[in-house]
Amino acid sequence: MPKLLKEIAKRFSSEGLERNCDAMLIDWPIAGVLVQRLAGFIGRDIRVVDPAVGDHSLLDLACRNGLHQWRARLLAGDPDDFRLMGFVEGLLTEAARLLAGQRIVTASGREWNPLDGVPFDEFVACEPFHQEPRSLDPDEEAVILLALHTVTLDAKAWALLVRARAAWAHDPGI
Repeated sequence: MPKLLKEIAKRFSSEGLERNCDAMLIDWPIAGVLVQRLAGFIGRDIRVVDPAVGDHSLLDLACRNGLHQWRARLLAGDPDDFRLMGFVEGLLTEAARLLAGQRIVTASGREWNPLDGVPFDEFVACEPFHQEPRSLDPDEEAVILLALHTVTLDAKAWALLVRARAAWAHDPGI
């Protein structure tokens, strides 16, 4: 399962993310599973141009952000579960932000809305589509984030994150 995340990290090897990915997967192999679940929902064909790194899939950029967040927590000396929380929050927050800034329309005029719960690849089903940037709506972004949590996290992952968030709220100086 971690194969997809490792492939994505390799694309950002100049940023040192490949080594970070390997280290994270030793402690948290579930991270690879979560990326696979997210990919199953948002697919790998939605493209976004990031000023810092250029044209990549939305999934690649979300994983990149998650790995950067994991590394930041590692360098801050945060406990292991906080690092996983950083990865997941970075992954899903970036995916939600990028999705909220895209309008995706098929050749037949249907618009994909992640809030409908239909996986992207199933929605387009070999039908050509195009993307258009759109203004970010913070409320929609928040709802998309919640939807991505729902499709990506199982009960075990939710429990890990809830415990980490509770500990963080109790002592944010950790």
